[in-house]
Amino acid sequence: MCCVSSGRIGIDFRSRRWLSSPGEGVRSGLRICGLLSCGSNSVQAVENNVLSDVGEAFAQKLGTADMAGARKWYAVYTSPRHEKRVTEHFELRAIQCFLPLYRIVRRWKNGCRVSLALPLFSNYVFVHVSRPERIRVLQVPGVLSIVGTGREPIPIGASEIELLREGIDHLRNAEPHPYLMVGERARIRAGPLAGIEGIVVRRKNELRIVLTVEAIMKSFSIEVDADGVEPVGALARNEHPPTCAKNSL
Repeated sequence: MCCVSSGRIGIDFRSRRWLSSPGEGVRSGLRICGLLSCGSNSVQAVENNVLSDVGEAFAQKLGTADMAGARKWYAVYTSPRHEKRVTEHFELRAIQCFLPLYRIVRRWKNGCRVSLALPLFSNYVFVHVSRPERIRVLQVPGVLSIVGTGREPIPIGASEIELLREGIDHLRNAEPHPYLMVGERARIRAGPLAGIEGIVVRRKNELRIVLTVEAIMKSFSIEVDADGVEPVGALARNEHPPTCAKNSL
């Protein structure tokens, strides 16, 4: 690996490609020949430094590749009423995806009642892909874009997706709801969505809580029991916002 001529050695870096291991890269990509003046002990020290530098550089490159290959969840924006078709394409291409559905009963003109499974978030499907795989997502018919800012997609927390996946089958009468951010806030006390906060709405004899996926600015509501939620914020502390007193003359 080293050649010593008249007590002089040198280092010539001619690394041409990244190989399967740092050791292989050192064997095939580095040559040491006489340039620097030093003794036999220095030869070993220089050789060790070369091995250390190459190994560190290789580890950094490998780490970057691992980061690029890490899969994350993203929201995909689809053509109207193409959510199920896009999901089928993803499955055929072995792209991990998730389409939240809710059930609704409708009556046809002939009087027949039918139960339908519809997308909980219209125009959206979630995918679990790495950076290089995002191009495959965009090539699927019916996909318009991956939700993000500018050209950079925004990943969605895996915990949010898992809550939806685990809880969607246990939610009571889940249905889409207009995007809602202001109102009386409450926290779900039990069940698959325990600990999640939302906004309480009342409809006829029902008590519902509205939950929002901020990444896509979409909300949905679920039916809850009064004892299944607890107030948060000022209401939990029995506090009320101050009111202005009228001046008396």
